[in-house]
Amino acid sequence: MQKRFLIIRLSSIGDILLTTPFVRALRKKYPDSLINYLTKSEYVELMLNNPNINNVYAFDTKNGFGEILNWRYQIKSNRYNAIFDLHRNIRTLLMTRFIGGMNSGKYNKRYFKRYMLVNFGLNLYKNVTSISDRYLEVGSKYNLADDGFGLDLYTSSDSPLKERLKVDSKLNLVIAPGAGYHTKRWPSDNYAKLADLLVKEIDAKIILVGSKDDLPISEAVISQMNEPATDATGEFTLLETAAIIKQSDAVLTNDSGLMHIAVSQKKPVLAFFGSTTEELGFFPYGDNFRVLEVSNLNCRPCSHVGRDNCPKKHFKCMVDITPELAFKATTDLLEL
Repeated sequence: MQKRFLIIRLSSIGDILLTTPFVRALRKKYPDSLINYLTKSEYVELMLNNPNINNVYAFDTKNGFGEILNWRYQIKSNRYNAIFDLHRNIRTLLMTRFIGGMNSGKYNKRYFKRYMLVNFGLNLYKNVTSISDRYLEVGSKYNLADDGFGLDLYTSSDSPLKERLKVDSKLNLVIAPGAGYHTKRWPSDNYAKLADLLVKEIDAKIILVGSKDDLPISEAVISQMNEPATDATGEFTLLETAAIIKQSDAVLTNDSGLMHIAVSQKKPVLAFFGSTTEELGFFPYGDNFRVLEVSNLNCRPCSHVGRDNCPKKHFKCMVDITPELAFKATTDLLEL
């Protein structure tokens, strides 16, 4: 009889992409199984083209508590062999709790260790474990293991890089200056100085990307640059942005969803980390990356997701990373 599995991860971009090694491992272990995936409607496109998934279902938060009840009924009716809750929040618990006859696995968020590290600077993590590997722990009873092939995001074959952006350069560098929280953003003036250096010193073409919410940030970078750059912020879908990244030579980014998209496209990544640290599990998943961070600050990490303002008022974790240091890291990454 065909095995039936449901994977739940409602948000956000990076967290969802970090589940893809789990999805791939499950498919390899059970090649003839039915594997369904439930996520928020705005993130469905991230999984639509994934060949390891049979059906991608949209969770619509606009429907409120009724959506939870709807999905609880559907999950119960589908009689899955196992439900893998890779989100583990109140919504997913309400959807899956006390549904009998199913082997469920729930993601261990390591709440206590995270709390002690963020609030008291006490590091109880014996090992640094990526979020993606923590997801795989959920499937341990099914002997799921990392295959070393990284993150998956399947784009269309058509890239908007040359056709719509009119880009024709030997070295295309993508900059993603946005992030959900202020303390995860390297300052816009630093990005501008770095971009100018890259144009002048190595003749790079600079393309800025991001969502519509990132428009003010990208505009701030462009306005402080002296050299030309292409601003594609807010103009493309997630998959189109991934296609731009796929056709680029490297990506310079904050700790954000676009960082994980860049990793999924197997691009060299230079990532700026401020208020978050490696122990929290969100470093780029792979080996073709460089992370710039100020490691000798005892106030890091001050949050596991980021803050709207630096609680110490100095923001040293980001401002102390200079454009010159970032330029050197970029050329090293590109082996120039």
